[in-house]
Amino acid sequence: MGLGMAGVLVWSPLAAAHGNTDLSPFYVGILDWVLHWQQALFLVAGGCWCGQQRTADALRLGSSLVGGLLAAAVAVLLGIVAAVPVLGAAFGYMLAGLAVAAQLQAAYHWPLMVGVAAGFASGLGLEFTAAADGQQALLFVLGMLVGVLLLMFYVAAAAIRLPDGWPRIGLRVVGSWIAAIGMMVCAFSLAL
Repeated sequence: MGLGMAGVLVWSPLAAAHGNTDLSPFYVGILDWVLHWQQALFLVAGGCWCGQQRTADALRLGSSLVGGLLAAAVAVLLGIVAAVPVLGAAFGYMLAGLAVAAQLQAAYHWPLMVGVAAGFASGLGLEFTAAADGQQALLFVLGMLVGVLLLMFYVAAAAIRLPDGWPRIGLRVVGSWIAAIGMMVCAFSLAL
């Protein structure tokens, strides 16, 4: 697992811009978060946020975050496209990172949770237009949901197992870093 993550961090998607993976749309959907880092940032922040909750709240929070992603995919399959995808996605993981940094309990902040899911859904809307029409698009969306669920599950499982003290503070620091990245991306996207 560690070698795989090291390879992901070193490998540049831009270097393979002209390559052909020859994978089915299902497997391309599973690996979509590897190629689009804004998804990975949101999923890591969302998984960390789920890991900070009680079990019942973590399940509701995780299902609503993944539901926002599914809503974006369905909206694009129906022909609805987001206006500013980069800003929406950055706003989504910025809010998720802030929620992790503040260690917000989802039981008391459901409006914020719904806002994060909606921001992420609107931000990723345009990216799903890369999927092909018909059965190809459905396979891509199903694969993407499998990849999202796997990454969020493993991050949440790791966050739940952290002992109290410095590891929990480190988790909040990771959330603040993700929020800072989101703020910078929002600022640069508004400046351009």
